Amino acid sequence: MPRSAALSSLSVAQIQRFLEVRRAQLKDLNRQKKSLVKQMAKIDAQIARIGGNGGKGGLVSMGVRPKNKMSLVEAISTVMGKSASPMPVGKIEEGVRALGYKSSAANFRSLINQTLIKDKRFSAVSRGVYQMKK
Repeated sequence: MPRSAALSSLSVAQIQRFLEVRRAQLKDLNRQKKSLVKQMAKIDAQIARIGGNGGKGGLVSMGVRPKNKMSLVEAISTVMGKSASPMPVGKIEEGVRALGYKSSAANFRSLINQTLIKDKRFSAVSRGVYQMKK
């Protein structure tokens, strides 16, 4: 790999010095970051004591994805297994939510529809109406 014009004009000693300076800057920034993370943890603890959310979803942590006891496919199978007749997607969605399945998706109905189309355990009876395969 050819060196760039800027690097080719520098001596090895100059490049090594440049790298030493960068490493020192990186070490300093990591030290500052560690200090700020400690401060954020203290602030989160204070917020939690007062009754807030403790910084969830703030700068330090990202949003939490809901944990479910079963997969979406298992939940759909459970709902549809209780019904003897084919079900529309809206009723399947209601049943899945009634089981306690949590989703933060804005288009949860579409996710159910995609799952019904994709999984071989389900078959379409008509547009938007599905049943368990026999």
